[in-house]
Amino acid sequence: METQTTQQHQWRWLRLSIMIFCITAMLGLGGSYLWAQQITAAGPPRTLWRISLAGYDIGINTWPVTEEHSGYVEIWYLSRESDEIVPIFRLPGRPMAPQPRRLQPGEVLASVPHPSDGL
Repeated sequence: METQTTQQHQWRWLRLSIMIFCITAMLGLGGSYLWAQQITAAGPPRTLWRISLAGYDIGINTWPVTEEHSGYVEIWYLSRESDEIVPIFRLPGRPMAPQPRRLQPGEVLASVPHPSDGL
């Protein structure tokens, strides 16, 4: 009887530990997503971190939002044997702003009466 209670107690702690880990991971991912949206808002591409190891360069760059693509944070590596940067992971950042609709020929914008017009 006592061993069953001890096993139940161990399983309870294991379930509690897994739950705390999952909640912490969700909050961490949400925080990193908000950070990525803020850091990719505007400005030039930036290098946040770069290190050179034997035969490889590894880095983290931010790419701001442009008209062609959304912003993102990218983890990459570069081998000395090739000149091509290989992305490992991309964390999405700020989405592209929607393009304004172009007016068709002969189309005019609707005017809204101003309160001072007395209408």
